[in-house]
Amino acid sequence: MCLVAGILSGFSCGLILTCGCSTGGLDVLGLYLSKKGTGFTVGRFSITFNTALYVLCAPLREDLFWRGQYSSGQVPRSANEVMKDWYLMTLRNDLKRLE
Repeated sequence: MCLVAGILSGFSCGLILTCGCSTGGLDVLGLYLSKKGTGFTVGRFSITFNTALYVLCAPLREDLFWRGQYSSGQVPRSANEVMKDWYLMTLRNDLKRLE
């Protein structure tokens, strides 16, 4: 069922972008850059932006999972817990710097 939903979602998003419309989010900036003639397509812009985002966020994830509190092998139960723990760890580090 998920495979069918993914195929339909990808097809519909591709159809929307082919018509020159936007689904919101990064598509707006991608459409602007493609219509301006900068050599970017919406897909190329999205892949470039997401790759840059993953590369910039990779050190945060490494710090959280391998040098942080999860080094004992404990695995978080959800992404919300990971974000909450990262926020608390960042807040503790900021408070230590202020002392």
